[in-house]
Amino acid sequence: MSRISDFYQGETKKFRTTITLASNVVDISGDTVTWYLKNTKTTSDVSASLTINANVSGSGTTGVAIFSGTSSQTSGVSSGEYWSEQVWIRNNGERYILQQQQLKVLETVSDPPS
Repeated sequence: MSRISDFYQGETKKFRTTITLASNVVDISGDTVTWYLKNTKTTSDVSASLTINANVSGSGTTGVAIFSGTSSQTSGVSSGEYWSEQVWIRNNGERYILQQQQLKVLETVSDPPS
């Protein structure tokens, strides 16, 4: 799984994650895959600065979760350092942390989207 890059406030943020178990692609079309952006590691999910659920309806059968953060979603996030975490919850209740890392939200010098 590749690292999620830093991004600017108000920037559209799109990326995809391919989920495998024991090197086998998993059908995730009935599951939930969520990306959280948090101020600290201990920030609760409901208090995350940004929460985006992946689209798994089309490409989920091949294990691909597609995240699409809109410019209006990312413009509400203050510049600074954050903890990023991707969480996969299977339809049977199993929960997996796919990735956790620090990243930066950078301040823009252009006008934010309205």
